[in-house]
Amino acid sequence: MRDKWRCIPVALCVLSLGCGGKKAEAPKATGAAEKPVAVVATPAPAAEAPKGTVITKFRLGSSAGADGVVAAEAHVFAVGEAVFTSFEILNAPQGSKMRVTWAPLPDRKPVSRQEVPLSPDKPAVSFKADSKAWPTGDYVLEMSLVEPAGKEDGRPMGSATFKMVKDKPR
Repeated sequence: MRDKWRCIPVALCVLSLGCGGKKAEAPKATGAAEKPVAVVATPAPAAEAPKGTVITKFRLGSSAGADGVVAAEAHVFAVGEAVFTSFEILNAPQGSKMRVTWAPLPDRKPVSRQEVPLSPDKPAVSFKADSKAWPTGDYVLEMSLVEPAGKEDGRPMGSATFKMVKDKPR
């Protein structure tokens, strides 16, 4: 079914080329050398900065560098292996905190919850969870923004799923 729709853009191009219109006229000879026409490229509009509070540069992995940024991404971890996450939070209200909750699926009962204050000078945050007592299975990492005068449970900002296994494949 998906392949059927791929022919529509091609058909539209063929139809637009086949439809008539005014034919271009050849330039008239005037005897004088004509100046070449300069082609001016219009620059693409610059991407707008994101509005509102957003998470960027999200990573999940089993190790982090000295700066706290996840070094190598992973989504499968061995029980007992540290689980790291790092990301940037942009446009957060001053005095806000970032909270992460690590929970098994499907019940989402937290096995770990962590919170850090956000700094306007440093939008990057990182978290490390110890999975020694976690059972194997599917998990979710939920990220929430806790504003100074906001709800205590925080505003959901995103989530990521990962898996805990007895022995991690090498």
